[in-house]
Amino acid sequence: MQQKKFLLQRDADAIHQLPTTQQFNSQNEQLKRRLQTQPIKAIELMYLLKIPLDKSGVTINHWRPISTAENQYYLEVSGDYFQIINFLELVVQALPTLILDKLLLQPKKGELFGLFTLTLFKDEKNNASEQ
Repeated sequence: MQQKKFLLQRDADAIHQLPTTQQFNSQNEQLKRRLQTQPIKAIELMYLLKIPLDKSGVTINHWRPISTAENQYYLEVSGDYFQIINFLELVVQALPTLILDKLLLQPKKGELFGLFTLTLFKDEKNNASEQ
């Protein structure tokens, strides 16, 4: 009984330390704006992909930069067909300055893997209108 109370308290404390939805959305928007002016780190891109990952239920297996100067990353995810397609749709909606390239769906050991390249590019149209 004491152990359950401890675990519940620990979980409640962890939940209270999470950012609010408003804080999360604000940080997300700041990162999106920053994408337009300078390269981002892989960890920041993972933060932007958090919602698509959570909503789709896919699992990231491999993640590595191809060219950080050009904001290119290789990503391998696993899940069922609909989870992977849902993930790709959510990523495109979340990051309009993104190109998905070299998409390959491949079954392996009873699972489906999605392999692709993400390239983030500067939105010249929006930058020109802001100047």
